[in-house]
Amino acid sequence: MIWKGFKMDHSKHRHYEYGVALMLLYALAMSLFGLFSKMVLTLNGLFLFLFSRYFLTLLVVLPFLFLMGTFKEVTFGRHLWPQVARAFIVMLSLNLFFYCLINTSLFAATVLYNTGPLFIPILAKFLFKAPVHKKVWWSLTIGFLGVILVLKPDSWIFSIYSLAGLLSGLGVAFSSILYSNAAREGGGRLSLALFYFLLLSSIFSGILLLVFNGLYKKDLAVIINQLFFMDWNGWLAMAVTIICLIINQNAKGYAYRFAPVQRLAPFMYTIVVFSGIFDWLIFNNPPHLYTLIGSAFVISGVLLELRFQKS
Repeated sequence: MIWKGFKMDHSKHRHYEYGVALMLLYALAMSLFGLFSKMVLTLNGLFLFLFSRYFLTLLVVLPFLFLMGTFKEVTFGRHLWPQVARAFIVMLSLNLFFYCLINTSLFAATVLYNTGPLFIPILAKFLFKAPVHKKVWWSLTIGFLGVILVLKPDSWIFSIYSLAGLLSGLGVAFSSILYSNAAREGGGRLSLALFYFLLLSSIFSGILLLVFNGLYKKDLAVIINQLFFMDWNGWLAMAVTIICLIINQNAKGYAYRFAPVQRLAPFMYTIVVFSGIFDWLIFNNPPHLYTLIGSAFVISGVLLELRFQKS
């Protein structure tokens, strides 16, 4: 019996290690995704960037999805609309993140994108009447105080860029709730969610590209020509963003199968550390003191929230 118990504890420890490794992989991939996206966004228009990123990623993963039998599960039953809704919200959240990324620093945009967990108790309270412990409200206060410091208490706090960053975090919270509900009802397979996300994102971003660059600016041919004649640095950056997009859409979901979110969340927020380092080294943009203190408040608020929710 002792040996059996030792094997069980050892197995749980190994599962936790796998979860930590996947979460660190997610954090690194998301940081690199933001870094190379910011590089490519300086070369191409936003809507061309969005369409090429989603559509090319879809082409890359289609053979793997076919081999995994994912298309056999595509249905118009009751599991379809939650998947489509989640895919749309994830896409909208990423698009807002990109918009914030263009106009702000990599570090600040990443912190705002990762405020998602702060919104989850609020959404659960008002959408599902879920009880929220008093201590959780204190943790949320700490987190949102950090958000204010990240935005810096000046005129920029009221800008459209800061709003886009916060809304991207809100989108993360919405998609997390939708995925959690789908998983409980048996419709939360990651490969199926990835397919819906990439397909819907390709269609939506393609429409935006045609309307904005085709009809409004009438430079669709010019901007597409820029895509095909990018230099090798541009194509390399695009390839890295595609790989990282695939990784960060899967690694976190698989990590939660090995260990609970409360134990893995501290490792998820290494994304802020990675992004701060890249922002400093690549763009020569050291984080402001307000931003450093604010990011510490945001992460502390999220970790306290998870701890209080567990208790």
